[in-house]
Amino acid sequence: MSLNSEAFPPNLGKLTLVNFMVDRYVLAVLKTLPKLRKLKMVFCKYNEEKMDLSGEVNGYSFSQLEVLHIHYPDGLSEVTCTDDISMPKLKRLLLTSVHSPISLSERLKKLSIYEHLNVLTDLKV
Repeated sequence: MSLNSEAFPPNLGKLTLVNFMVDRYVLAVLKTLPKLRKLKMVFCKYNEEKMDLSGEVNGYSFSQLEVLHIHYPDGLSEVTCTDDISMPKLKRLLLTSVHSPISLSERLKKLSIYEHLNVLTDLKV
C-alpha cells in the first residue's frame, strides 16, 4: 500500500497503525500531518532495523505530537530520538513490549514509560 499525506484528513489528530509496514518514508509522511497529536503503532513491522525519530524531514517534524505509543514492534533493533526539536510538545512516550536498545534525549527520558522492557540496562544517553 502506498502511503502519502493526502490520504489523511488535514485535521487528523489521532492515528493508530496496526500490523502496518513502517520505514523512514512512512515516518516522513506521518511528520507532514500538521495536527497529529497522538500516534500509536501496534504490532507494526519495521523494514529498517533502527527507528530514528530525531530531526526534521523536508522541514517537517512531529511538531504537534503529544503522545507516542509503540507496542510490540517487529524487526526493530533500536529506537532513537536524541534531540528535543523533533517532538517539542511530546508529553508522554510509551514503549511497551519493546526489546530493543533505546537512545533518548534527557527530556524524553523523563517523559518515557517502559512496560515489559527487557533492555532497561541498555538505555543509552
